[in-house]
Amino acid sequence: MTYTFEYNLFSDLHKDAFGFRPRNHRFYSTLTTDEERQEDWDYVCRCLDVELERIENTKIQSDIEFEDRILHCVACGADDRESAIRWILEGDNFSGMDFAYGFGYVRYIYGISNKYRDEVMDVINNKLNEVVV
Repeated sequence: MTYTFEYNLFSDLHKDAFGFRPRNHRFYSTLTTDEERQEDWDYVCRCLDVELERIENTKIQSDIEFEDRILHCVACGADDRESAIRWILEGDNFSGMDFAYGFGYVRYIYGISNKYRDEVMDVINNKLNEVVV
């Protein structure tokens, strides 16, 4: 049998799949056979695939919700998408310190993808320039 497990990477793989490192896992037991280790490895790999799909679906849903908020703001009177995004960030009480963290912070808060990076950064840069001027 060919083994694909990597003893030194199992803890990282487990953390990526489940969010925590394994403690007292049978993978590390001296009584565990290589066949059992391979079974554990394959199982955790399948779980990681499921987790990565869940994360991707969450990003897609977050993008849809953020886009809906932008369109709602435009429908309510925002002149353009940039104004709508500014309304959203101001309405959610983003501070100057929050803006200083840049798009990464906004992406983290809303769970959105990088496709909004340029639009959000335009708003952030304008807000930061307001503070400096």
